[in-house]
Amino acid sequence: SHRFREVLGITFRDYLLKVRLERAKVLLAAGHVSITEVAHDVGFGDLPRFDKAFKRYTGFTPSAYRASSLRERSNK
Repeated sequence: SHRFREVLGITFRDYLLKVRLERAKVLLAAGHVSITEVAHDVGFGDLPRFDKAFKRYTGFTPSAYRASSLRERSNK
């Protein structure tokens, strides 16, 4: 854990959270599954915790991120 932080500059926990939230962004943008399913698929046991972590990471709620992604895709 200490070595992980030395090499990558972040803790393993923060790295894992980043990986999970990046995967959530992909799933939300695809629009095929519910936000609750996305939360569970990336390892969050409850929706409020996922909402809070996602908003802290991206600046958007999961639903706002999905809506923005879908709008952007339809404009292309």
